[in-house]
Amino acid sequence: MTREDTIHQIAAVVRSSHAAALAAVGWLALNRPTEELEALLEIVIETDLAWRPTGHYQAYAERFGRAPRPQSK
Repeated sequence: MTREDTIHQIAAVVRSSHAAALAAVGWLALNRPTEELEALLEIVIETDLAWRPTGHYQAYAERFGRAPRPQSK
């Protein structure tokens, strides 16, 4: 199995299991420098905000200068 195959399998498992995702984060965070963990924290907070509906609209507005509008029928 290649490194890429292993990463894909890990990703498939953690997508389907919250417990597996927590175990993976814990395993990978073990013995990491504090600076790397702080950078990871920033990324997960930004990702969480971006995937919330309000975060998505905020990002859209920042990029295009206005929030998206529903299409009229």
